[in-house]
Amino acid sequence: MTRDPKTEVHGLLAAVEQPGDELNTSQETLALSRILALGNQDVAAGRIKPAADIIARLRAKRNWNDRSRRP
Repeated sequence: MTRDPKTEVHGLLAAVEQPGDELNTSQETLALSRILALGNQDVAAGRIKPAADIIARLRAKRNWNDRSRRP
């Protein structure tokens, strides 16, 4: 006899039991889905910049900092 993973109270679903490893996987999947949704919102709102622009800005900043340390 297998155990039903659902817990019902007065005929309504109150909880679903999951093993710990499955729960962790479900939570990680949900978190990744939320991150993806936030990224999609940023793209839709135009709050993105090309990676090449960001890399160039970081390299320029690094080079400027290197020069400022030299005597």
